[in-house]
Amino acid sequence: MKNFIVVPNRSKIKTNKYTIKFLFTHRTTIRKIDDARFDQAIFKFCSFEDLINPVDVDENKLFDVVGEIVAYGPVQEHKQGNKSTFKITRIK
Repeated sequence: MKNFIVVPNRSKIKTNKYTIKFLFTHRTTIRKIDDARFDQAIFKFCSFEDLINPVDVDENKLFDVVGEIVAYGPVQEHKQGNKSTFKITRIK
């Protein structure tokens, strides 16, 4: 990667644990590398149990989910503090 800017990560929603982030410009170039030594563990997964029973959820962090929707129920409203979110009921 060339021609990018490094700045403090002051975003409210963090996509990672790092305190800095890269900003791309119109001059930024990226080249793919095929090197087995390069870290491929780039995902931060959340378990299905944590999704079903969300306790101590940090709403400022993102996580990855891999799955397939096979059935759904009615949309339900869930309130947490002053915020309302809408979720689809999982059918067993």
